[in-house]
Amino acid sequence: MIRILKVRSNNAYLNMGIDEALFQNYNREVPPLFRFYLWDKPTLSLGYFQRSEPFKELKERNDISIVRRMTGGRGVIHHYELTYSMIGGYDHYFAKSDLLTSYYKVAGIFKEAFNVLGIDINVSESEKRSNSPNCFDAPSLYEITLNGHKVIGSAQYRDHEKFLQHGSIIFTIDYDLWSDIYKISAAHLKKSVKGINDLIPNEITVSDVENTVINSLSKIYTTNEYTLSDKEKKLAEKLANEKYSSKEWIFKR
Repeated sequence: MIRILKVRSNNAYLNMGIDEALFQNYNREVPPLFRFYLWDKPTLSLGYFQRSEPFKELKERNDISIVRRMTGGRGVIHHYELTYSMIGGYDHYFAKSDLLTSYYKVAGIFKEAFNVLGIDINVSESEKRSNSPNCFDAPSLYEITLNGHKVIGSAQYRDHEKFLQHGSIIFTIDYDLWSDIYKISAAHLKKSVKGINDLIPNEITVSDVENTVINSLSKIYTTNEYTLSDKEKKLAEKLANEKYSSKEWIFKR
């Protein structure tokens, strides 16, 4: 069985708090979990090891949030996209999977889901290096591309046999916003970065993706819609208030 948390919108700090609370409470006695979520305002999430110096000005702004993830990778702008998190490792499908194997298996779930939507996405078989702070500038191994453009970016945190994988599914790009945050010209971004709906004739929605991914997961697991327990809610709020909203955490590097 896999638990499904259907799409909801929260602020940046609570979104990260929920993921860590779920990860902390995942063990051999409970099923893995797949969560979909949105953000209450445009948000830049920094990878755990990413330098914050280029983004210090964001802490003074009210129109954009900034937060640091517990997973690695580069910056992700959460706007006109759908974020997912998956927690697994002790279940039959991911048991004893190493980093690359688990990436590959998650990519397979998305490939099947998008095939149902009539979208022939590709799973990257190689890794391209980039110095850009933007996660979507170049695909890593087993990330998702469409017509040569990375459209789903992912990163993991692992602890012993369990993992948390974050991912962002980009629908379209607000080039002015991305240019403002990354200090890269909109003209350059328009050549290098595109969302799924910028590359297909008929737009897809958050619901389309959520439903088809759940159907894809149901080929592997029995799916069960889930809501946070009181324990998880309390821990998520504590983490949001004491860790993820802390400037010491966000700008620690």
